[in-house]
Amino acid sequence: MDIDADVNKKMDTKRFVADDIPDLAMPVVEALRKDVPKPDYKLFYAGRIKKIHKQIGDMGELECCPMGLHKNSETALPSCASQFNVKGVSDESVRWFSVWWDTITWPNAPERTRIAVNTVWPN
Repeated sequence: MDIDADVNKKMDTKRFVADDIPDLAMPVVEALRKDVPKPDYKLFYAGRIKKIHKQIGDMGELECCPMGLHKNSETALPSCASQFNVKGVSDESVRWFSVWWDTITWPNAPERTRIAVNTVWPN
């Protein structure tokens, strides 16, 4: 099954709201809340934050989405559960979170990014 096609068919991204995370994205959000300190929304640009990531070691910084900030993430921009590498998170959850996050924060909407960060990390 093509997970992207299936998820995209179910999504109506026009209805996404910054402070309303889709239920299917919640396993990702729960992992981020548990294991990733709340980042400063001002460090994000177009939904990405620069960070040294194990994907390239000490060679420099990569632009990471919130999932890329997780210690288990194999890539800076995970697109499937095996790249995010957190138990209990499915490909569908990764995809729903990715599309929600990118829809809210793209191209560069600082106020919406602030709301999205505060929604993922409420405290």
